[in-house]
Amino acid sequence: MWMLLEYDRVLQNKAISVMKRSGIQATGVDHEEQLAQIQYASVQLLLIGAGWQEATISHLREQGLSCPSIYIAADVKDESYELARMLGCVDAVSYPLPIDYLKRWAPVVKDLASPQSVTEEELSPLDEVLRSKNVLNKKQTYTRAHTVHETTEVDETSTFGRGRVIAVHSARGGVGKSVLVSMIARQMAGRNYTVAVVDLDPKGNLLAMHRGQAAVTTDEWSRLPAQMDERMVKQSLVQMNGFYVLPSGKSRDGVDASTLRRMIHHLAQYFDLVLVDTTPSAQATYTALELAQKIVFVMTPEWVSFKRFIDEYQTVRYQKTAENVTVVINRIRKRVSEHARTLRLLEEADIPSDIVRVPEDRTLYRELIGAAALVGGRDVRDGLDHLLSALRLDPAMGSTKRGLRRRRRWNG
Repeated sequence: MWMLLEYDRVLQNKAISVMKRSGIQATGVDHEEQLAQIQYASVQLLLIGAGWQEATISHLREQGLSCPSIYIAADVKDESYELARMLGCVDAVSYPLPIDYLKRWAPVVKDLASPQSVTEEELSPLDEVLRSKNVLNKKQTYTRAHTVHETTEVDETSTFGRGRVIAVHSARGGVGKSVLVSMIARQMAGRNYTVAVVDLDPKGNLLAMHRGQAAVTTDEWSRLPAQMDERMVKQSLVQMNGFYVLPSGKSRDGVDASTLRRMIHHLAQYFDLVLVDTTPSAQATYTALELAQKIVFVMTPEWVSFKRFIDEYQTVRYQKTAENVTVVINRIRKRVSEHARTLRLLEEADIPSDIVRVPEDRTLYRELIGAAALVGGRDVRDGLDHLLSALRLDPAMGSTKRGLRRRRRWNG
């Protein structure tokens, strides 16, 4: 089902009619009281008309709405894309609705009305992975060297052959954290690092950003065997732009600590770099911060973001030393007084960690809208190079050979 938030009932009725003629089940909402009647789990695409407040959209997501959202503007201009970004939308369009384009963002739901026998083609992605490992109908899991029961505990504290784990964190949403994760992953993959990204954000920004299709999600990782070889681990992930992604699930409770530890343990065995895209104020986030060797703390130069950053930074410092935390001030605009004041306050706060400044870049946003590889302009690339240097990621050490990878010496 698609849900259209539109105060103008004339526009809403026309749009709903167009969607229904296209075979799309749709519902229209023209005031906030109607939202309480919606089953959020059934919404596949959220269309947001003019006038809807950011707080309302954020509340919907907190209540479990996790589908992609698209902003509908009267006339698509640069300001429309900026507002779309603030609302957490993946794109901006205008009336009449481009139905064929919108369908690209909504997942295809198969008709399950008539029961059918399960064939190989009808297996879920998770079951395909399990079947490839011969565990769908077996009590034991066969690994490279030995046989273990599926509930066997793994030693998450072991560091032999492990890649670097970096958590990318923020105190609030909408600061460009997922875009930064994608850029780091692509840059390091280009330097011959094998890179895996774990998306803990229930909005699933990373997968929507690259318009990929989920295989196994974070919610389902606990069903995988406790011991897996490299082939099975990679088969469980989505490959895009040279790196691998484990998409987030839709559970409001997120991933439990034990599953997250096992997840990162598996990935760090076979990847040079594991990036964890956290979500603010979730329990799994603080487990990820504990497991990471380094933390990238992303904020934007607004007063609200700065205030929440100061509070959260102290919490992060309980888990990591200042040298293992890098602060990224993202989307800085020149000649914006609030940004200049926030940057000045940040200097006065005397933050002991490395601080990296990244300017706002319309080129980057256009790449995001077009689902292109995220590169950005020269200033953004310079900021990214500064960040990688602060993280002590040596470009000369990248190698796809496992033997060299295991002998890599990480700085810091």
